[in-house]
Amino acid sequence: NGEWNYSIPACIAEFQEAYPGVAANHNYNNLRKTIQYTISLFDETGSIDHRPRSGRPTVRNEENINNIQAVVENNPSKSIRKLSQQMELSYGTCQRILKQDIGLRAYKIQASHKIFPVDFEPRRNSCEWFNANLRDNDDLLD
Repeated sequence: NGEWNYSIPACIAEFQEAYPGVAANHNYNNLRKTIQYTISLFDETGSIDHRPRSGRPTVRNEENINNIQAVVENNPSKSIRKLSQQMELSYGTCQRILKQDIGLRAYKIQASHKIFPVDFEPRRNSCEWFNANLRDNDDLLD
């Protein structure tokens, strides 16, 4: 007839019987409050989905994700700061889109000298000198 009858104590007892390990970690009052909230939500909306949020709308939408991806593909060395200025989005939003939606990680290429086999002996001598003098001279690092 379209009516729904329920009993919270019976529901809790059935839950505890079906999930004894989970129910042991929750007290009766918390289970009762959760069930009451779920029932009131279902009565109001006809669903147990979360209510619409009233917060600030997100700018992590498909359009911004696609625009940022196109800019990064054209200029992969562009910094996040410059990208955020160009796209008129916050630094954090651009960083989140790059990391979570596009799957990129920020890094900085660092140049270093190539080490040749002839460099081994001078490097070793330098390390041995440093170790020997470090033991004898506490002010060496200063």
